[in-house]
Amino acid sequence: MKNKIKIIFSVDDGGINDMELAKMLKKYRIPAVFYIPTECDLTEEQIKYLATGKCKKCKKERDEWLFEVGGHTKTHPQDLKKLDDEELFEEINSNKLWLERITGKKITKFCYPRGRYDDRVIEMVKKCGYKEARTTLVNHTEFPDNPFKTHTSIHVHPERPEYGDKSWIELGAEMLDDVCENGGRFEIWGHSREIYEKFNQEEFLDDFLYRMRLKMNEINYN
Repeated sequence: MKNKIKIIFSVDDGGINDMELAKMLKKYRIPAVFYIPTECDLTEEQIKYLATGKCKKCKKERDEWLFEVGGHTKTHPQDLKKLDDEELFEEINSNKLWLERITGKKITKFCYPRGRYDDRVIEMVKKCGYKEARTTLVNHTEFPDNPFKTHTSIHVHPERPEYGDKSWIELGAEMLDDVCENGGRFEIWGHSREIYEKFNQEEFLDDFLYRMRLKMNEINYN
């Protein structure tokens, strides 16, 4: 029986460099979710594009949709846990409705700002109609037992202490290889502002996405 495999990229915060990152992801046909707060740098037209990311190289109609958009609150609070119920509902629900109006699509994925959440936040995310939510925890390649605690594999960031003495590139390559060989869930993510401006990681990321595409081709990842 073939091992279950999922490979995906995700982008947080709706920075203006998201459009450059989308071009790179499209070049290598990497599926991605863009988590966008209402207060962001993107125009409505740009958000509409990020909700589809149609790919001319894809051969099957169902493969044409490379990208989708997820919720990331209205104002990107520092800590959702510190909001009262009314504030929490407004942050999560108004952003979801806003994205659905712009994209004309159901928004089913959510990302906790700064990865901060608790059981009360999870219940509110569910109440607002989301089906899953992503954290900011790294070094994970397992499928989540709880879809509202979906962890990630690697963050495009040169200074995370969780990586020890390895770079995000080295550790990411190891996890990607393991998932492709043994099954699992590989999610790489980042903030486009960090990638293009703060840490200048775009060339490293381009090389890594090229490697991802080669591995995906090797296993006929669809």
